[in-house]
Amino acid sequence: MFLQLACAAAAGTTQRTIRQVVTAQGMQARMQAVSTWLTSGARPVAALLAGGLGTWIGVRPTLAAGTCLLLVPLMVLYRSPLRSLLDMPSAPAVASPSPESVTPPTPSGPTVPHPAVAADVRDDRSSEGGP
Repeated sequence: MFLQLACAAAAGTTQRTIRQVVTAQGMQARMQAVSTWLTSGARPVAALLAGGLGTWIGVRPTLAAGTCLLLVPLMVLYRSPLRSLLDMPSAPAVASPSPESVTPPTPSGPTVPHPAVAADVRDDRSSEGGP
């Protein structure tokens, strides 16, 4: 279990770094959300499948099957181009807008809405008579 968790921490850090380098700046949050959703969403499904399989074929065969399934990511990585990656990939090029498409700012600046300040009625003692 220690070895599995140590490898998962190292792999998670590495894959997150590579994803952030190759993903455009405007897509960073979406990429991280999808990644988290996929990894976290697979856990309850895997738990249900493991429970069903354990009930159907027994606990020991289910544990053996689960152990064998841990080899699948190794095979996927072995066959992927990431295996030959020696340096970090370069970041995607950011397209700069053409001068014609840039709108000059208005002289007064952008309009920014200001939220109204709500008075806390607990501290407002102006309507009370007395000191």
